[in-house]
Amino acid sequence: MKVGDLVKHSDSGGTPIYGIITEEKAVHKTAANWPHKQYPITKYRVEWAYGDWGWFFQHNLEVV
Repeated sequence: MKVGDLVKHSDSGGTPIYGIITEEKAVHKTAANWPHKQYPITKYRVEWAYGDWGWFFQHNLEVV
């Protein structure tokens, strides 16, 4: 995934929504189990076709 990709998000009540990745940033996520190590992961800012936007992890999106 990279900036400019068309993506689909299907977790919105069964109806897929489409948008464009406009930005990406590296964040640190903390593991839930002991030891609570942090690891880097990328989040993507997506502009949706209906005008809204949000930050999402790669596992929530599918490149179309």
